[in-house]
Amino acid sequence: LNRKSVKPVHRAGMRRDRGGIRWLEAKNANDLHKHLPAPWADVFQIQCQIGLRPSEVPTLKRTDFSPDLHTLTLSPVPHTDLTLKTGPRTIGIHRYPEVLPVFKRLLYETEEDLLFNDNGKTWDLSYFMRQYREALRIAAREARIRTKVDARIGRRTCASILLRTGKSVEQVAALLGDDPKT
Repeated sequence: LNRKSVKPVHRAGMRRDRGGIRWLEAKNANDLHKHLPAPWADVFQIQCQIGLRPSEVPTLKRTDFSPDLHTLTLSPVPHTDLTLKTGPRTIGIHRYPEVLPVFKRLLYETEEDLLFNDNGKTWDLSYFMRQYREALRIAAREARIRTKVDARIGRRTCASILLRTGKSVEQVAALLGDDPKT
């Protein structure tokens, strides 16, 4: 190895360690949910039940749902920066009865095509993430939850619950749209 070809890495160029992967136990997830205002309570519940990525939530469209609410097919929002990390995927939401009332209410209450929108407009993703993260932090403080929360905590909580109920890593990865190695 030629020492001249190796460039030093400065502290500013290093990614900060975020620590271990965090999730919530069911009681803490319920407590956090109770302290979240609308629409963030719905976002969190959807994440905990079906494991959507936080960036997938603002892409949810009326047209993504089958007429009988049997399936949800995630698809990108055309002409926006709202894309899907792994491309379109279909989730059998009929298997998750706890989240069906949320989707039914959102579909009934929302006249817009996008279920989660910013006053009728498409969310700017970075703004959505900041708002959601802040709502989670405030709710966690109010619920006296000591675990550091971020926008992915609902997704990770979903994965944890599925694994503890006996689902295999491959099954959980398929549901979450991830590689089993992840």
